[in-house]
Amino acid sequence: QNMNVFVLFALCITVCFAYKQPEANESWDFLELVSQWPGATCSTRQCIDSIQNISWWTLHGLWPQRNDGTWPQFCSGKKFNVSAISDLMPSMMQYWPTYFEGSANTFWDHEFTKHGTCALDGHISITNEHDYFQYALKQLQNYPSGDILRQGGIVPSNSNTYTHSAIVAAVKSVTGYTPSVSCGNGGLFESLTICFSKQLQLQDCPGTDRCKSNSIKYPTWP
Repeated sequence: QNMNVFVLFALCITVCFAYKQPEANESWDFLELVSQWPGATCSTRQCIDSIQNISWWTLHGLWPQRNDGTWPQFCSGKKFNVSAISDLMPSMMQYWPTYFEGSANTFWDHEFTKHGTCALDGHISITNEHDYFQYALKQLQNYPSGDILRQGGIVPSNSNTYTHSAIVAAVKSVTGYTPSVSCGNGGLFESLTICFSKQLQLQDCPGTDRCKSNSIKYPTWP
């Protein structure tokens, strides 16, 4: 009899842990809308030929983040289904392309599976895959990085460099909020991030800056 009790207990433990319960680490405090500049990325890495036709900032992703610097990823729930965003495809190809060899679907699948599944929230307007991609596209069009930088006096140049504070001030002068800047090798200006609260309102990007250089290169492209 004792053996039967032990077996039942072991079976219960196995079954209980086989099903993923909602975890506290799926929570988030704000969203990062991350756009990237092909002139920086493709100056150090081999991009596909079609990127030569793109002269604007494109989306990298929409990433849920926490105020403590951590973030949720690969949350439970939906799987990526490209047919769910078929109506968005012209905009996806134009504003959310992959820069590298491989299917754009694979890139979008990665972004949704890693980040999008965590962004879904029944209390806001991002409740499914279509909402996730549509929201990101809409905000990139509402806040086009190249135009915002240009309004603030930051333009692509192969001779000039910019200070980190100048870029941040230029964006803040247009949006009213502090962005996050990311730069790669040699201070290349690779990405610009603006942030949204859980109420989907613009906010400062808290402690998410990813650029230590103070001589930032914003090369022309193509």
